[in-house]
Amino acid sequence: MISFSNPQVYERFSGVAKVLSSWKFMKIDFAIIGTGGCGTTSLRRNLAQHAEVRFTNENEDELFAPGYAYEYQGGFRLLPTEAQVNMVRCGRARCHGERKERVVLGVKNFQLHNFDFGLVALSMLDRVKLIMLVCDPLDRLEKVLHYFHCGFDAQTRQHCQNRTVIDEIVAKWSSVAHLVEEHKEHWVAARRLLIVSSLFDTRDVMVVHQQILREFPARLYRALFHHIGLQEPPDIRYHRYNSFGGRRTGLCQRKNLLKEFQEALEPEYRRLEEVLRQLGHPEISELSRRTTRCHRHAELRRAARCVNQRCDL
Repeated sequence: MISFSNPQVYERFSGVAKVLSSWKFMKIDFAIIGTGGCGTTSLRRNLAQHAEVRFTNENEDELFAPGYAYEYQGGFRLLPTEAQVNMVRCGRARCHGERKERVVLGVKNFQLHNFDFGLVALSMLDRVKLIMLVCDPLDRLEKVLHYFHCGFDAQTRQHCQNRTVIDEIVAKWSSVAHLVEEHKEHWVAARRLLIVSSLFDTRDVMVVHQQILREFPARLYRALFHHIGLQEPPDIRYHRYNSFGGRRTGLCQRKNLLKEFQEALEPEYRRLEEVLRQLGHPEISELSRRTTRCHRHAELRRAARCVNQRCDL
């Protein structure tokens, strides 16, 4: 029996009620889903030069990957809210009619390929086109290790300038193999490609290795515009963004350590070769030769750092 003299009976739950909608109203045409550190910022900025291309967010859209990198308290939904749909449709929580201009709408999130829930939600959209960049797993891992150890801004990374810090980074772990395994989310790509190909029609997925982006940008962007249903604009120039050259951690100067890292990542190299072959991707010489940025001497000499901005090479 409940005693109504208990004041706790009259306490009310507090919360926020949100109106749900449907993915069929989410008119997204394409998504850049990763992988981080391979050139996704360059793809977004260069595709956005087209007059008919718009992105749902200025930087990383968290619609399909909420809280992957940060704690998220909102719970996960297999349906979008009405406000989220409207933000995509008209840029406001409430819309008054559809967009009048011709727009090919894109989403960009460099970590979306790692987020199962987001990929499942994205697969519920009607024939959305996917773009996924892959690159050398060690290049990706070394870049992340440098960011974690040295920081992003000039003040916090001063202690890393002109120093080889890879020894300090490795010393925190019992072995290179242990370090590599604990940072798996920052270099794995082959398994994620298999998951993407199981959720989407492979005709709607364009997978590109970074070597093609670096060596044949004009040819690649022409194919990318065609993939999302547009013609390449005349007289367009393509630029590199969010790049960090030079020695970075100094791993390239530690030949034996470099070999240890590549040996720990060898299973991923083999899996990535096999998956790209299954997807019909052209053979990549850098992948078959296990070529990293340490073998691209021009990149090691180029000390320019252009985080979230254009790199004039």
